[in-house]
Amino acid sequence: MIKEDKKRKDNFFHVNNSLPNLFVDDIRVSIRNDNIATLNFFSDSPEGKFEQTRVTAKKERLKVFIDALCRHTGYYPVKPSEEKEEEKKKKK
Repeated sequence: MIKEDKKRKDNFFHVNNSLPNLFVDDIRVSIRNDNIATLNFFSDSPEGKFEQTRVTAKKERLKVFIDALCRHTGYYPVKPSEEKEEEKKKKK
């Protein structure tokens, strides 16, 4: 847990009900040299992909977001190198 999380633990979430819900089909992630991550969310249409929103966060916070997504979806991906090792074990 990041230090900031401990401070926020007792805080309430303030939800802005006037924000629109956006349906997205794709996400692009880019990380700068100073560990700031930008997430671009896109929707598909017959005319092409259209960016719906853009989010910027610290790389450390992005890891917390990914952990939350994994917990809620029940999907825990493995690193590509781990996949190759598992395939080798299966072949033996």
